[in-house]
Amino acid sequence: MNSKELVSLARRLLPQYPSMILHRTMLVMPPVNPVFRGLWFEGSSFDAKSFYVWAFWMPLYVPAKMISFNLGKRVRVESGGDRWSSADDQVVESLNRAIRSDALPFLSELKSVQDAVRAARHAADGSKDPFAHEALAYSLAKAGDVEAAVESIDVLLELLSPLIPWQAELKTRALSLKEAIIANNGDVIKILDGWTAENIRQLGLEQLA
Repeated sequence: MNSKELVSLARRLLPQYPSMILHRTMLVMPPVNPVFRGLWFEGSSFDAKSFYVWAFWMPLYVPAKMISFNLGKRVRVESGGDRWSSADDQVVESLNRAIRSDALPFLSELKSVQDAVRAARHAADGSKDPFAHEALAYSLAKAGDVEAAVESIDVLLELLSPLIPWQAELKTRALSLKEAIIANNGDVIKILDGWTAENIRQLGLEQLA
């Protein structure tokens, strides 16, 4: 499905979710700050009728160049697969059932920074995914738990290689936040707020913020 078709599908679903906002190929749950969350409709290369639906969330105080699904999950069809088809006459009804039973409970628990701490801790537990650990560390810093934030940053740093460009960028950023936490000069919130403002601009969320 192309973007126009995905927007049309999202628009058909929207009346069932009056608290959500249609934004591009997304249904967004306001407010978007501090946690940006919603449903993303994504086309599939499998065929012209196929698509995916992501239930995603992103802490806006963690720098991002694009909307990502690192902390999200795909909404699944009743058979257990994750690929939907607009050729199915009952696709809207089936999607509504899946969204209500799976996506909304997942997203509704992610409103505050403390919610983000809990969810990121669950995602990072036993994982070597640097994005999960970054979300946990920065959420702890945002929540004011500086000791735990420093510990989480140290775990994150161990996962990053300075020889891989995108990891080197994450490492530089994490070190700057750690230094601000240790300095205890009030810069931590300024840094996180600055990243939030940049994310709102970078992700085109000005009308939603």
